[in-house]
This record gives sequence, structure tokens and C-alpha cells, in this order.
Amino acid sequence: MVSEFFVAHRRIQALRNRPRGALFEGFAEALKQGGYVAQVARRHIRTAEHLIDWIDRRRLPLEELDDLALARFARHIGQCRCPQFGPVKRATILPGAPVFLKYLRDVGITRLPEPTRVPREPVVLTAFCQWMRKEHGTSERTLTMYRPDICRFLTGVGNDPKRIDAAAL
Repeated sequence: MVSEFFVAHRRIQALRNRPRGALFEGFAEALKQGGYVAQVARRHIRTAEHLIDWIDRRRLPLEELDDLALARFARHIGQCRCPQFGPVKRATILPGAPVFLKYLRDVGITRLPEPTRVPREPVVLTAFCQWMRKEHGTSERTLTMYRPDICRFLTGVGNDPKRIDAAAL
């Protein structure tokens, strides 16, 4: 399934031949089923590859990967000197880590459940942000920057997506 997102035969084989190559195949399938565009899916797969290498170097059990480990991985990315991954931009790599963790939870590899969170923002805003991440690879920083303006807009039109149109904008 990685062949859906990568063209170079050597790159596809490199992913498949890794010790946990089947994970990348399954993750790529999940990204395809989720409707991810190729550019974003490739970044998420590359993030998963980097995360797996980081986990293996620290001898962390994949089954115990959780949000705390992702926070530690984020700190690593800020100082990353891994030669096989070249220069790393936090904004492009970090959004893929929670997507990969969700995949691991969904297929039962990671045993630790997702922490329960109380939604604090309008449902329509949450859906919009998810769509922007998935379809456009929008970073959390960008979404955070625009969130107050979007919330003010939603205060005026409400949470009903049917009321959101060009005139309301």
C-alpha cells in the first residue's frame, strides 16, 4: 500500500524491508482509507518511520507508546541530528505522530487508551481543524493563530454549518 503514495521502487522496498515494514503498509492503507492527500500521507509515513527508529533506539516497547512518549519525540525533533532523516522541520513532521499513534491504537498494537479529553471548542471548529490538517496538512501553529477569529465568526452564526455561507463571511 505504500506504493499508493511513493513512486520510487527503492523507497517502497526500503519501507517494506524494514523490521516493522508491515506497519507502514497498514498505516498507508489507513491513510488512503481516511482520504489523505498523497503529500500529507507521505509526510505522515515519514514521521512514522522516524518515530519507529526513535522508539527502537530507546528500546521502548511499541505497545506502550502513548501521548507522553510523543511529547518526548517532539523534543527529539527539536534537536534531531538523525543522519537518515536529514534536516527536520517540526511543523511538517509533528502532525503525523498522533495520526500514527491513533492508527496503532485502532489496530490494537498500542494497548494504552487515548486519554479522555473534554471538548472545549465548537464541534464545527473541531471538524474544520481536522479537515484542514487532513486535506491541507495545516500545522497546529497556523490553526491556533486563526482559531480566535474563527470562534468569533462562529459566535455570530452559531454551530449550524448550514448557516455558514459566503454572505455570513
